[in-house]
Amino acid sequence: MIATPLIVVALLSGCAGAPADLERATGQQLQSSVLGVANAAAAGDTTGALSALDALEAKLAEAEASGAVSAARATTIRAAISAVRADLTPATPTPTPTPTAEPSSVDPATPVEPVTPTDDGNGDDSGKNGDKGKNGDNGGNGNGNGNGNGNGNGKKDK
Repeated sequence: MIATPLIVVALLSGCAGAPADLERATGQQLQSSVLGVANAAAAGDTTGALSALDALEAKLAEAEASGAVSAARATTIRAAISAVRADLTPATPTPTPTPTAEPSSVDPATPVEPVTPTDDGNGDDSGKNGDKGKNGDNGGNGNGNGNGNGNGNGKKDK
């Protein structure tokens, strides 16, 4: 971060000997401003360095308007100021999008409670077979009501 302000210092330090492009007093004022930028940047004061750059740009604009700095020289100095500003301005991080769950094309199944058989103690409640009958005879099919009463069409008692 310090290298770029030093580029501006080097750029301005060579200005003092070229009276047609930059007046000596104006060159010294701009150099002083550049040193303020460099000192603030070296101290880690980015806000201060950026404020000093703003002040330097304002002085440069005044010097150019008064003729103390040529347009060509002002353009070169502005390019150096822009490079320093880019080094001092933290890059804005691009926010990473939060992944979202994509909707499924399949509807979720509705949970069904399992049926638990209960034993009421009255025999076979399945409704498939009727009463076993008397004397060892097997009854026929039941009526399917599951009450185990054997009301089916099975063999009758002998």
